[in-house]
Amino acid sequence: MPRKKRIIVPGEIHHIMSRGIDGIEIFKDDRDKAVFISLLGKILDKWSCICYAWTLMPNHYHLLLRPLNKELSTIMRRLNGSYARYFNKRCKRKGYLFQDRFKSIATQEYWYFKELIRYIHLNPVRSGLINDLQKLDSYQWSGHQAIIGKGSYPWFSSQKVLSRFGRSKKKAIEKYYQFLRDGLEKKYSSSIIETVQDLKGEMGDIQDERVLGDAEFIRDALEKERKAEKNKNLSIKNRPSLETLASQTAKQFAIEKNELSLKGRRNIRSKARSNFCKTAYLKFGYPINDIAHFLGLHPSNIIRLIN
Repeated sequence: MPRKKRIIVPGEIHHIMSRGIDGIEIFKDDRDKAVFISLLGKILDKWSCICYAWTLMPNHYHLLLRPLNKELSTIMRRLNGSYARYFNKRCKRKGYLFQDRFKSIATQEYWYFKELIRYIHLNPVRSGLINDLQKLDSYQWSGHQAIIGKGSYPWFSSQKVLSRFGRSKKKAIEKYYQFLRDGLEKKYSSSIIETVQDLKGEMGDIQDERVLGDAEFIRDALEKERKAEKNKNLSIKNRPSLETLASQTAKQFAIEKNELSLKGRRNIRSKARSNFCKTAYLKFGYPINDIAHFLGLHPSNIIRLIN
C-alpha cells in the first residue's frame, strides 16, 4: 500500500520522529548527539524554524517544530542528510541511516501543544532509558533541562513553553513538573495520536493519522492538501519533459547535454547538473528517483545536488 503524502499545515506545529533503519542506533555516544544538536541548531536558525521540544534516544529522535519560511521536508532532508554523512564517515559505513521518510504529524497548537511537550520530553523515562524525573533533570539530550533552567540553546524556545504553564518562571516550572508527573501516572498507547488524545480525555473522530486536532482542523488540513495536490497535478500536465529541461540547461551553461551525467565537481558541469536537479525537483515536482534514473546517478547524489 503506497505511503500517504505528508500534510504540512503552514504556521502550525509538527511533531517529527525519525528512526534508524532496521532499528539501529543512530547515536553511539555523546559525541554523536553533540554533532546532531549542532547541526539542528544551525539548520533551524538558517531557515527560521522554531523548536518547542526535542529528545534524542539511542535509535531515534523527536522534535516539535514550527516551520516559518521553508518547507519542512527541505529542513528535515538537510538535517538527516548532513548527520547521516557525518555518522557514516565516522563509523566507516555506507547506505541509508534513517528508516524510510521522517514521520510528521501536523498538530493543532491550541489543544495539543502541552500534551506533545510532555509526550516528547518524557520519552526517555517511558522507554526505560532513565528511571525517573529526577534523572531526567540530568539528561542533557532533551529540551527538559533548558525548560527548568539548567541549560539553554539559542534555537530552543523554552520560554514559550514555560509561558503556557504560568506567568512567573518559578510557578511555571512547578506546574510544568506537576504536568510531567501527572503524565507518568497515565497509560500510554503505542500511537502518538491515540496517546495525546487519551491523555487529553477527548477521543474525537480521528480521520487521518497525519493530522492531530479537532474535526474542523482536520477537515481544513485535508481540504488544503486536496487543493495543493490538484494544483500540482495541473502543473505536472504542463511541465516540460526531463529531456527538454536537460537541453535547456545544457544550452544555458554552454555544454553538451550528455555532460550533465559526466563526473566532476566544482566545475561548469557540476553547476549545470545542480541547476538541472533543482529545477526539475523544486520547480516542476519531478520525483528524486526519476531524476536519478534520467542522469544515471544514485538518488542520494540528487539530494546532495539539490541541497
